[in-house]
Amino acid sequence: MRWDVLAPDALREAAAAHAIEPGVGRTVQILDGRIVGADEQALRLLHMTWDELTGVTSTDGRWQACASDGTEVPGDQHPAMVSLRTREPVHGVVMGVAAPTEDGLGTFVWLEIDADPLTARDGALLGVMARFRDVGETPVGRRATQSVIRSYRRAAHEAAAQGERFRVMVEASSDVILEAGGEGVIAWASPSIRDVLGFAPDDVVGHPVVDLVHQLDRASAQERVDAVITGVEASGRDELRMRTVDGAPLWMSAAWRMLTGTTGESYGVLVSLRDVHADVERREALAHMAHHDGLTGLLNRDSAYAWLRAELQAAHEQGRHVGVLYLDVDRFKEVNDTHGHGVGDKVLASVGDCLTAAVREEDMVARAGGDEFIVALRAVPDSGAVERRAQAVLDNVRALSLVEASDVRVSIGLALDDGSSDVDALVERADSALYRAKRAGRDRFSW
Repeated sequence: MRWDVLAPDALREAAAAHAIEPGVGRTVQILDGRIVGADEQALRLLHMTWDELTGVTSTDGRWQACASDGTEVPGDQHPAMVSLRTREPVHGVVMGVAAPTEDGLGTFVWLEIDADPLTARDGALLGVMARFRDVGETPVGRRATQSVIRSYRRAAHEAAAQGERFRVMVEASSDVILEAGGEGVIAWASPSIRDVLGFAPDDVVGHPVVDLVHQLDRASAQERVDAVITGVEASGRDELRMRTVDGAPLWMSAAWRMLTGTTGESYGVLVSLRDVHADVERREALAHMAHHDGLTGLLNRDSAYAWLRAELQAAHEQGRHVGVLYLDVDRFKEVNDTHGHGVGDKVLASVGDCLTAAVREEDMVARAGGDEFIVALRAVPDSGAVERRAQAVLDNVRALSLVEASDVRVSIGLALDDGSSDVDALVERADSALYRAKRAGRDRFSW
């Protein structure tokens, strides 16, 4: 028995009490599991040198072991470690041990192992001795080999059956599944990509997965792929626009997952895509409805006030001014009473179009309710600019030609912010000016 300097004399004395048996290797481990003693037969059976074996524990990652039925045996379940933990002998355990070799191929041997705790004269636990012999050519070893072969055959059959189930599920699924390698290049695509995006699976293999993303979302998709492949993110989920074969955007939910090898290294990314285009359009429609008037498509009153609050704040910080036009349709009640609400709605929608056409893209047009509208002018230099815009509104409305209701006119109240951020006060000034325009004869603007 050869000993490491870490082995105390009491441990060596306790080990000497176990008789040497022909063909049996012996190792001794201290309380933390490290091997501190081994004989030449142990080195031969394990195909290791003294320097390779000493200091190694049963939980060392270089060791791989399996039970006689082929199941993996974790390091802490090796007989020596169990004996150390329980302070009880563990005998007759047949275990297949794979050990590393210099050529990198490794070696495998069936061992029958006995492990006995080693104690001092006062009963204190000092370590454990493992005794083992090669049983590969014995009936015990042959039965273990046959058992492992049967186990592997079952595993292969189950893997094949699982693979077939996976194939059937993938082919039946409407989700698009893509497997991409370490450079983000597609190595495999599920058949459903033909029905969803219009591409044949073979047409996308060999191309970067981000090529299937619409250009509007391609940059963010590339960031996600890079993060998953490099291990910054193990997985993620996004909603993005993919590209159909004719170039149209299609909203899809994308689930990204890093693919890893047996040692944990990343070798690619798995992408699962589900069509959510209808859901996204429905959400966008609901969001639009929450902020817009259903009849005219303009902003509603709440959204208009929110726009004004933000713009007044920005205008004061930047030394700009905001102009407001508050208007309603002249004699609109008569239109409804004479021609009906259907014609009234058409008049309101047409007036809304006239307002939008009369202002700049950066300005705001909203329906305040009923036949009343608000126009907010961004960055106006003076009151003259507000009046010119109001005159453009009057001209557009006067030019309306509606068969059902002729001579549609509007009255407009004007206001220019005075440096205050009070939206209500600004709109109230414009509303008061509107009534002055009404009293002055309608179809005009007034301050």
